[in-house]
Amino acid sequence: MNDASRVWVYADDGRLICTAEWNANVRSFFPVSVIEQARDRRAAGRINRLQAHLDEVQAERRGQPAIEAQQEIVIPGVISGTREQLAEAAAQARIQRQPIAAKSVPSPTLRLVDVAPTPAPSNVLSLPDTPDARYRYFCTLRDRHQRGEPLGERELDWLLNKYVRTNEYRTLSQR
Repeated sequence: MNDASRVWVYADDGRLICTAEWNANVRSFFPVSVIEQARDRRAAGRINRLQAHLDEVQAERRGQPAIEAQQEIVIPGVISGTREQLAEAAAQARIQRQPIAAKSVPSPTLRLVDVAPTPAPSNVLSLPDTPDARYRYFCTLRDRHQRGEPLGERELDWLLNKYVRTNEYRTLSQR
């Protein structure tokens, strides 16, 4: 009958060459050791992720915050100090706003941090965020260049080489 578990192979002259069994000579595409290594790496990764999650859960249960707070708070150009010093300064400010005759609260020692704003380097080209604004900027630079006004090296490169090769420019210039 029709049995696909084996096939008889005959030569042209009618003699039997062999009987081929279904899946009799099957081999893995990848060697078994590679597959086992991949399974081991995957299992180890899963175990590490579960362990990290377990550590986080146990830390929360013990009452430890997930993110440690910094001891010193720095607001550049404004103030720098510890949480306690800032709390004292806030209390002092509240007291100074209230009309109380006896103000005997000592002033906390805070230091003022002076940070000068750093200007953008001249070799950095700051481009607008939207396509329409970039095209308007391109038109402004193009007009300045045509009038002979000096442009920076980055502006000139963006104007002549970079922006004109973009799909955005091709689309917006056809309007």
